[in-house]
Amino acid sequence: MSKKTKVYLALSGSVVTAALTVGSVRIIRRTCANDLSHTSSTSCCAAGGSYAVGDSRTDRENIAGKAAVDASKLFARGQSRVYAGKYLDAISMPLGGIGGGNVQINGKAQLQSWQIFNNFDPVVLPHTFFAIRLVVPGAQPLLRAVQTEPVGPFEAMSHLIFRGEYPFGWFEFEDQNLPAKVSLEAFSPLIPTDPKNSAIP
Repeated sequence: MSKKTKVYLALSGSVVTAALTVGSVRIIRRTCANDLSHTSSTSCCAAGGSYAVGDSRTDRENIAGKAAVDASKLFARGQSRVYAGKYLDAISMPLGGIGGGNVQINGKAQLQSWQIFNNFDPVVLPHTFFAIRLVVPGAQPLLRAVQTEPVGPFEAMSHLIFRGEYPFGWFEFEDQNLPAKVSLEAFSPLIPTDPKNSAIP
C-alpha cells in the first residue's frame, strides 16, 4: 500500500461525492443526485444514486478537483435562520460536552430532557427552569419564567424567537407587560481542535 492516502468528501447542493485514493490503485466515487429529502447518502444511493469506479489519472484529477472546489462551500459563512411560531416545535438543542451527557433545551426555552445520569432514555426533571425577578420603583416586583410555558406561580414570557448556530443558540423574548428586554444564550462548551476540554461536562 502506498504511504499516501487521501480522502475527499464534497457536498454541493443535492450531490454528495466521496473519493478515496490509495496510491494509484483505485478511486471510488459515490454520487447521489436525488433531492435532499433523503436523510443519508446510503438511502440516497439506494433510491437512485450511483457508484463510479475508475483507475485512470484523469478520473483521480477530476474527482479531486471537484472536491476541492466544493470544499470551499463547506466552510463559507452562511446566513442565520430565525425560528418563530409553529417552527419552534422542532427545536431541541443539546447542551453539554462531548461524551459528558447533555440537557436539551426546546423551542419554548424549556429544559426538556436530561441525559446526565448514564441514561439513554430522557429524564424530565420538574421545576428546573430559568427565571428573572425585575424590580420596578413604586411597583411590585415582577417574576417571569424565562420560557413560554408557566411554572407554578411564575408566569411565562409571551413570545420568543430562536436563532441557532450550533453549538450556540439564542432566544429573544417578548412580553409587553415586562419593561425590559430579555434574552438567553445557550451553548455547548466545544473548543475547535481541543477534544479534551470539549469533553468537560
